[in-house]
Amino acid sequence: TMAFNGCSSNSTGGGLYVYENVLQNNGAIAFSSCRSRIAGGGLFVRSTQNSGRMAFRNCSSPGKGGGLFVTRDMTQNAGMMEFSNCDSREQGGGLYVIGNIMQNHGTMEFSSCSSSDHGGGFYVDKSMMQNDGTMTFSNCSSESEGGGIYVSGDVTQNGGVMGFSNCRSEADGGGLYTFGITT
Repeated sequence: TMAFNGCSSNSTGGGLYVYENVLQNNGAIAFSSCRSRIAGGGLFVRSTQNSGRMAFRNCSSPGKGGGLFVTRDMTQNAGMMEFSNCDSREQGGGLYVIGNIMQNHGTMEFSSCSSSDHGGGFYVDKSMMQNDGTMTFSNCSSESEGGGIYVSGDVTQNGGVMGFSNCRSEADGGGLYTFGITT
């Protein structure tokens, strides 16, 4: 287990900055009340593949990705990712992904995350694919599009469950906003 509590950075990765990749096979990584000035309040990383447990609680950034900022693609094969009470003043209250996001299995939970721009729960700069697993969004909000999720590209759901409860946006897509095609 790794725990980061009340950590901060004047740049990126308030709790942890990883230049390359995080490959989590088991175990737990927790970020609590971490902050960064630019991006990734809890964690800033090139790419991540999760099959353990990763939690972001009360993390924030005045930039992008209040909890987690990923500079390339993100894949979840199993395990649990939890984002609660995370916020950003730019995109991605809980999570910001520059590349694509893929969920093959596992669970992602976003609760009470918010963004002053797009994507209260998370923001994806390219496309999103859900093959299996569960994504839930409760009480997430944005001051622009996508109270729960904002996706710049396409959203493809081949399986799995995606649920939105009490999410809202000040513009379009209270739960989900996609600029591309949804299948």
